Parts: sequence; C-alpha cells; structure tokens
Amino acid sequence: MLEFQHLFDQATLYFIYTPDQETATATFQYYFDRLHDEQNKTTHPLGFISQELDLVLPYLSARDNIFWEDSFKNEHQQKFRIRPYDPLTDERFLSTMGRDLTRQQRFYVQLYRNLIARRKLLIMDNLLDGESVAHIRESLTLFREMTQQLGVTMVLLTTNRELIDGNPATSFRTIPFYQPKPKPLTNPIGTLKKASE
Repeated sequence: MLEFQHLFDQATLYFIYTPDQETATATFQYYFDRLHDEQNKTTHPLGFISQELDLVLPYLSARDNIFWEDSFKNEHQQKFRIRPYDPLTDERFLSTMGRDLTRQQRFYVQLYRNLIARRKLLIMDNLLDGESVAHIRESLTLFREMTQQLGVTMVLLTTNRELIDGNPATSFRTIPFYQPKPKPLTNPIGTLKKASE
C-alpha cells in the first residue's frame, strides 16, 4: 500500500476522524492487516501502537521493555530524549515493572520501542480519546516535537472532532483507503424456524 505512504509523506502528525470506538478499532485492524503484510514492499518501516497490541512484559522494567532487544541502551536512551522532561528522563517511570505501568506509561513503552526500531511511519489507535485536555495537549506537543526532531510521521485515529477541527491541514474527515467488512446477513429462515419452535 505505497499510496498510503504517499498520502502521509510529511514528517508530521496526522489525524483521521473515526465516528465511534467500533469504527476506530475496525480501522486500526484494517490498516494493521493490510500494511503489516505489505511492510516489505514499503519504503519506510511501519510501526503500530495500540491498546489492543500492547506487548509489555510484566516481569521487566519499563526500561527493559523499551530496550529489550537493543544492545545500545544508554546511547539510544540519550538519542531519543526529546526535551528536558519526557518519559526517558524519568527514572521512576523507567524502573517501574511492566505489571505496574499505567495505560499512559504502557503507551510510552510502545512509542519508544517503535522509535528505537527506526520505524518512520507510526499508526496509533484512538488512545487519546477520553483523556484530559491537559494530557492530550501534552501528548500532542511531544508528538509534534518527535516528528520534527526525529523525522517520523505519526497517524492518530480519533473520535475527537475538536482535534480534527483544530488541525485542518493535517486531518482527514473520512478514513483513507478504508473498506469496512460487510456485516453478515441475518438468516431469515433460521429466524422463522426459531419463532415457530
């Protein structure tokens, strides 16, 4: 799906509006299925960040979950620090065991793991929906700094219309390339049989 990458060809933060949670989940799954299978054909390695695909090992610290296959832990920890305070500078966060991480901290584990793996196009589910305004603002600031400083592209699914309205240049009100699976037909004959029994 090279056309997907051509659509999201700038190192910036994009938003895709999904009207509800069910559509957001189905869209993320659709992109994962289509793009993950075609990853070898793409020019930029893809990363997927989702509450559903959250692979945090409970018996490892956040640091070891982030850098678990990285032999250059200290060097990469310095490289991916974006600003004076971010999760990679928080020793309390880094030493927290996987089983004790909050939802937000688990997201950061996935985010940094993808960055260290040099993924250049990150597709994120609607993980900011339902968060406080302060947390959304803080997250968007961090995402924008990452896109500028690390040259990554981030695509965020959201049911939050305010995010779409507030970012018209990088927002999609319809879901690009999405083809929902047809809903199964109901069996009227089976329904009639049940009613007559």
